[in-house]
Amino acid sequence: MFHSRSFRTVILTIPTIVAFLGCGDSSEDKGSGKHPKTYAVSGTVLLDGQPVADASVSFRSATADTIGATGRTADDGSFTLTTFVSGDGAIAGHHKVTVLKVDQTPDDPSYSDVDSPNYGKEMPPGALGKTTYVVAKQFTSFDTSGIQVTVEADGDNDVLLEVSAK
Repeated sequence: MFHSRSFRTVILTIPTIVAFLGCGDSSEDKGSGKHPKTYAVSGTVLLDGQPVADASVSFRSATADTIGATGRTADDGSFTLTTFVSGDGAIAGHHKVTVLKVDQTPDDPSYSDVDSPNYGKEMPPGALGKTTYVVAKQFTSFDTSGIQVTVEADGDNDVLLEVSAK
């Protein structure tokens, strides 16, 4: 005899299982055809001629607006881009680029003073204080940065990004 409760459980469980099996770790997707192919991209960011540490670098494809790649600069200004899997690079083609680095000065300096009992504690809401753009604000927008890079499917994608503080 067929039980309606068992049938309902099976019917409700099947879509969940199918959805779960359809979701793969992006590291499994590399080269599987589920995502566009990416190509290694690395480079250096120079701020007024000097390497800039801890800046965010973003590439946005001019042909596939929803596909972007990001990276963060090391102490020597170097970065490696990631699109789907750490360090996989960016899709081939023309990209607009942004570079962002800001300093946040808290309203209450005791939160950044190592000798203060507040050091390392979470600041109260609204106490973030002043934001200073280390890299000029124009470089933080794809529309105003003026930086464009072509990622090649064959070749060296080592780029130099030169930005200024003003």
